[in-house]
Amino acid sequence: MGLALVLALLAGPAAVPVPVPVQVSAPAAVPRAVPPARPPAVRTADARLVLVGDSVTEMLGPGHTDTARQVLGAAGWSVVVDTLVGRSIGHGASTLRARWGEVGDVVVVQLGANDGGDAGVLAQRLGALVAGLDGVERVVLVGYPEDDPDRAAVNAAILDVALRDPRVVIADWRAVAARNPGLVAGDGLHLTPAGARALARVILLAVGPAPGTAAPRGAARGPTARAR
Repeated sequence: MGLALVLALLAGPAAVPVPVPVQVSAPAAVPRAVPPARPPAVRTADARLVLVGDSVTEMLGPGHTDTARQVLGAAGWSVVVDTLVGRSIGHGASTLRARWGEVGDVVVVQLGANDGGDAGVLAQRLGALVAGLDGVERVVLVGYPEDDPDRAAVNAAILDVALRDPRVVIADWRAVAARNPGLVAGDGLHLTPAGARALARVILLAVGPAPGTAAPRGAARGPTARAR
């Protein structure tokens, strides 16, 4: 089991009672069990970042607030946002395969809310998605608010995957949303405009500043280098 790097604002009763070796907290002052620590910089010269998600992540895209490109782009990342209402984990994996020429060394995924509430099945599906990202240096899995048992199961599955793959960092949106209810709409899931900006900042904490120059699209990313 590899070292899991967990982007965590551990606060409130919803925290998952599983010990994690490294915790990373967002800027808000939130009680936490250990001093915060950022994950180490991504070992890459490739500034491309692909964000794949569902209707929650959609709020960060260019058709809405465009905060993913504003916040992550300001840190030097060349961001591609691909979101779809109702997207499942399996569909997200297919999307990443279809966009493989655009994938660099950092991938951000927020999926699982449309896959039911079986934590074991969710962990299996998310684990398969992450395993398919051969050669990617960092995979950021974004959690959900826990106003629903199914979404609590997604967060548990994300933690399980992170504990088994050292490339995975958790962007613990659950904890941030719990401390700041104005970031989430009345349905308890989707983002307000302020929530979209806050989530983009939480993701940025998980990836850090980009390297200086993006690699040419497709360079060393074909079937020979990273086969499926």
